[in-house]
Amino acid sequence: MLTSIQTPTQKSTLTASPPAKFLPLTRPQWDEYSKYLNSLTHIEHDLCDSVMAGCVGIRQDLLDQAAKIADIHHRVCRALHAEMQSNEELRKMLLRPLQNIPVTRENALGSPFCMRTVRADFFVDEENEKLWLVEVNSGGAGLTDFLRYRKFLKKHYSFDPPSGFTSLDIPTMLTSLTEYCKTQKPNAKTFGFVAVENGDDDHICDFLDYSMWMKENTDLSPVLLELNKGELKIFEHKKLPAPIKDIADLDAVFVDWFEDIPALEKVQRFLEEREILPVPPRSDVLFENKHFLSVLQRIEKPSAVTDEEWDLLQSVLIPSFPFEEYESHLEEMEKWDGVVLKMDIDSGGENVSISNSSNLPVFQNTGKFNEGATWTVQEFKKPPFVKLTEPRQKWIEYDYAAHKFDLMTYLTYTNSGKHVLFGSRQFEREKIDAVTPEGQDDGFMTPVCCL
Repeated sequence: MLTSIQTPTQKSTLTASPPAKFLPLTRPQWDEYSKYLNSLTHIEHDLCDSVMAGCVGIRQDLLDQAAKIADIHHRVCRALHAEMQSNEELRKMLLRPLQNIPVTRENALGSPFCMRTVRADFFVDEENEKLWLVEVNSGGAGLTDFLRYRKFLKKHYSFDPPSGFTSLDIPTMLTSLTEYCKTQKPNAKTFGFVAVENGDDDHICDFLDYSMWMKENTDLSPVLLELNKGELKIFEHKKLPAPIKDIADLDAVFVDWFEDIPALEKVQRFLEEREILPVPPRSDVLFENKHFLSVLQRIEKPSAVTDEEWDLLQSVLIPSFPFEEYESHLEEMEKWDGVVLKMDIDSGGENVSISNSSNLPVFQNTGKFNEGATWTVQEFKKPPFVKLTEPRQKWIEYDYAAHKFDLMTYLTYTNSGKHVLFGSRQFEREKIDAVTPEGQDDGFMTPVCCL
């Protein structure tokens, strides 16, 4: 989990207040923390195996900037959603990742703007004391983990939100979903959560928490679902019996899944045939895919943001471009430390490859490239290492100094305002890499913490 550390008042004090550092718990505090983690409801595995014995502290000015940038990005998305209806060139750029999934594309074009919950992922450039915006996702993946940790850790660390924001919690995130659902479908009575996806039930505890809150605080009846290769059906769970027997009676569903391109199209067709409302709508895909950050580097500033805000957003964008244009960027890529090849729309398989520009022609001939997805090439930026404030205690299992970390910034928009939560994942290598040998044994997302 991420917490804040004070901003230095003068440049000469930067060594005393670095951009980020690890703030460990004491052994008694960790023992208490472990008991807390093991007491949580709906959890069926040992969280202590994937949780840091402390926090990553991020300097307050960088946390403030991350929230500001994510909010600027959100306002730009809203402006472009409105503009694309009359701007054919912009519309063509935004629709590139959806070119092989026509049902999803048409839903994205016809849906209202939403982006009620977004997660902006940053790397902290410690040498230059700035942020790099790695990607932006719609939805709350990982949110419940960080909230569980913060509930305990706030006894020891500060988690005050930046000015203009309130702290994000599960009720706030779910309120944003129900507000959208009731606006689009006022008579909705049932709301689905996919608890099992292609046999994976790792997040069933999250959706049980969501369902219990919804059952107690709204007039929507939660329904747990199972999604398998694009086929959606009711999932029976002893803690939450389904209020309906036929999936056709479902009114709305939380869309936060990782299907491959054919399955993504199949499930979208399934929803439309039964008039099940996707929450958020597919219009979110236009702005959460990896290609969109390269679009931002090609367009003019929307009137919705100031020159200063646009310059700030542009300063954190990592150079990127569509894969099919890579031959015109060979000279540029020679100056990079490496290239990151990203599938524009996340799928259930490997979707990131870190390599060098010479491997791009080889990748073009792999089966992965020919599965209907589009790809974006991004300059490789080195993620920062966890900085220890003192020698690692023997009782701490992980050598955190060998881990790198990112900064995850969750923003949720409700009728009452803007809400933020910061989190982090620690990993031994940069990202999942399905092409080069060094990426095969990745330790990504172990452990996690709150910021």
